[in-house]
Amino acid sequence: MLLCINFSVLFAQNQRIQSKFEGTINGKFPISLSLIIEDNLVEGTLIYKKVGIPIKIVGSIDNGEFTLNEFDDKTQITGTFTGELTGRRLVGYWFSPSGKQMSFLAGISEEEYAPPRKNISLSGNYAYNLDKDSGSGSLYVQQISPDKLIIEMQAVGAAPAFNQAIIEKTEIKVKNNIAYYENTTYGNCKLKISFSDNGASVIYLPNGFDCGFGNAVSVIGNYLKYDNKNPKYKP
Repeated sequence: MLLCINFSVLFAQNQRIQSKFEGTINGKFPISLSLIIEDNLVEGTLIYKKVGIPIKIVGSIDNGEFTLNEFDDKTQITGTFTGELTGRRLVGYWFSPSGKQMSFLAGISEEEYAPPRKNISLSGNYAYNLDKDSGSGSLYVQQISPDKLIIEMQAVGAAPAFNQAIIEKTEIKVKNNIAYYENTTYGNCKLKISFSDNGASVIYLPNGFDCGFGNAVSVIGNYLKYDNKNPKYKP
């Protein structure tokens, strides 16, 4: 099914749309992306057509600019797509874990409205891992009631400094699988955490960048959910 959907209206109405994109990396490597876009959250699968194996995607989109991370089952980021959703096309660059850059282009071949997401169990452990010495992040979540979470977040930056960003264990509210974190210890720190079946995406809210993180590191990013167990928080 092919619909004519205005994505700016879609984001404003917070509707869910499932789209299939067909395209290439570097004009020579054919790919297929099946993505669900809701608010700023993107989730789905990527297939390199010469391989044919679905790869999990967790990503975010803000004002038409997107970052999509492809993950293996061990939370390793195996590639990153960045760029813009312009009209009915994804246009931008693909980056390998080692930093190799290639252009990519993909256009919508199918799309349909997806049913509203049901409240899912958010408890579990989420993470991303970059190449050795390039950084990592962890998000720990325990859902203690339909509208409350206990979270803790940690990120480690690249070598040689390995600076850290930490959100200490705290209770926050959640609604429709979206949670907000605020703290004024170092200024205005405001984060939005959007959850999907496969993972979570963390972004800054406007004027909410003062979180006291180390130099060149933050908890912002896309995380793959690797289990549904309640986390074991450190005392």
